[in-house]
Amino acid sequence: MATVKNLSMVITGVVFSILVSSSRVKAHVVDFPHTDSPPIGSPKVTSSSTGEAFDFPDVITNPNPPQVLFGGGEVLTFLKSTEDTNGQYVLIGGTGQPGNITPPHIHLDSGEWFYILDEGVRLYLGDQIYPKGVTPGINAPKGNLYAIDTKPGDLFFSPRGQIHAHQIIGTKPARELIVASPPRDLDKWFQLGGVLITRANASKV
Repeated sequence: MATVKNLSMVITGVVFSILVSSSRVKAHVVDFPHTDSPPIGSPKVTSSSTGEAFDFPDVITNPNPPQVLFGGGEVLTFLKSTEDTNGQYVLIGGTGQPGNITPPHIHLDSGEWFYILDEGVRLYLGDQIYPKGVTPGINAPKGNLYAIDTKPGDLFFSPRGQIHAHQIIGTKPARELIVASPPRDLDKWFQLGGVLITRANASKV
């Protein structure tokens, strides 16, 4: 468990520390081979089954949150936008379908918290932090990814510059909450990358 805490900064019972900023989002996908799952250069680390689950605070969310559909059927629901929080953070609900995988990527300007709601979510976290201007595999060595089989109530933190990815390994859809701070308009960036779900196409999701 100590290794997981060192690499991913598992947070239990801690109130989110929110930072304010107004810069635009910067993110890029790490160039990994196209496989069913990200390459793992170290043993898989499983989250502790004895730690207490984090109690996510009650939040008054957007009554009509926009939703977008990503590849593989992943749905993102924007519960709190950059505007809702005056640029402090964004809160996104993610629902992935069995087999969904978010490719390994880095956010250069935002840290992210991942709160697990359902069984079947595997989280991948890198063992290095990359500063701006440094891209693993291009002008820096590629790092290792650690796979963490999560459980409901787990809360993980990924600082800016850390490679991370998600995979749904169960047989049912699985949900998580994502808090990004500072948001750097991350919600707008995600919305541009997906297909907006409207009343007309909601039945197809």
